[in-house]
This record gives sequence, structure tokens and C-alpha cells, in this order.
Amino acid sequence: TTSVFHPSRDITGLASVPDEDDRVLFLGYADGSIERVALPVCKPTPSAIDARLVERYHFHQGSLIESISLSSTHMLSLSSSGLSALLPLSASDSNPELIDLGLRSWAGHLSLKSSSGYAAFGTTSRLPLSVHQITPTQFSPRPSALLAPHSGQTERSTAVYAIQSAPFAAPWGSSDQIVVSGWYDGVVRVHDLRASTRAPVDPAAHPSAPTSALVPVLFVSDPWS
Repeated sequence: TTSVFHPSRDITGLASVPDEDDRVLFLGYADGSIERVALPVCKPTPSAIDARLVERYHFHQGSLIESISLSSTHMLSLSSSGLSALLPLSASDSNPELIDLGLRSWAGHLSLKSSSGYAAFGTTSRLPLSVHQITPTQFSPRPSALLAPHSGQTERSTAVYAIQSAPFAAPWGSSDQIVVSGWYDGVVRVHDLRASTRAPVDPAAHPSAPTSALVPVLFVSDPWS
């Protein structure tokens, strides 16, 4: 158990580090803080985690943590205000790279499986799903791709609440270039970053974004829900 019970200390994000036997967790809190926790050996009765096993970070200026995504080498966190932090897990480097999306934000997804690493973000906007390139030298503040909800112009704001890669058993393959997202309208959309079909983007609405957006390759929804 954590040691403090207060609304500002509600846990709003949670993820475990791959390849660590699920013994290393990152927790995000409503007060904007993040903790790295090395879980102790299980005991017969619950107990508070020793402070020596916890490392705390303050990157998000008090804004609620909406999402934490982890690779074997980095942590990606995202606050409700749109501030994102990319933190190396190396003990020798505790300084994150920060970018500000400037939008109400809900979900982040980190993919560093190949040389073309990226972070995908779900926000509230007319085009709420964006991909930002990550290289060994830069976490790009400008999106390298926008992922459209359909093939036409988006006339009103919507939101993306969940983002993942394709599961290993997906019939379309489990490439890290597949982005699966859950939207406000109840539709799950599948985008392939290698696809070429695109929709135009209104430059007045998105002046710093690419001029076109990738169209989904698959829609999944329940018409009764």
C-alpha cells in the first residue's frame, strides 16, 4: 500500500517496466507527481512500501497524470494539461525531455521497438490522435503524423481515450507500425503508419501540423452500444 490517503494522492496512472518481472512500477498521481516503486518481496500481511524503494519525480507542474507508458528503456508520462515527459530509465540520467501539446490530453503510448520510435497521443481536438517521432537525439514537439477518424474533414472536436499497439495475435500482424485507438464516439480505430491513404487537413485549424492525415484501415464498433 501507499502511505498517504488523500484525493490529491489518488493513483491516476500505473504501468510496470517490461523485463523486470513486474517488480518495478511507475505510479502517476492526481497531484501531478510520479513515483518509481521497486516492489518488495511479498509479506503475509499488507504493509506500506519502504520509502527507500520509492523515487519521486515532479515534471508536470501539479497537473493530473492521465497516462503512463513504458518501454524497457524509457517512461512516457502525460498530464491532463498536455505536458508530456520522456524519461530514460537509466539510473545515471533523471532529466526528462518535455513537450507541451497545448491540448486537453487523455492517453499516451510509447513505441521504441524499432529505429523509428514514436509516441502517440490522444487529446481533445478536431484531430485528436497524433504521432511524434523519437530519435536518439530528439523528442519532436511537432507531430510527424496525424491520424484521422475517417476520410473526410473533421468539423467538430472529439477525443481519443486509449491507445495501444496491435496484440501479438492480431490478424493484421503485430507490427509496431499499427496503432489501435479508442475514441469518444465508441469506435475503435486501427491505423497503419505504413499506409498511404490520407485525408486533407485544414491548415487554418492545424497550422503547425502535417497537411494530411492517415485514414484508418479498420473500424471496430458495437452499433447497439
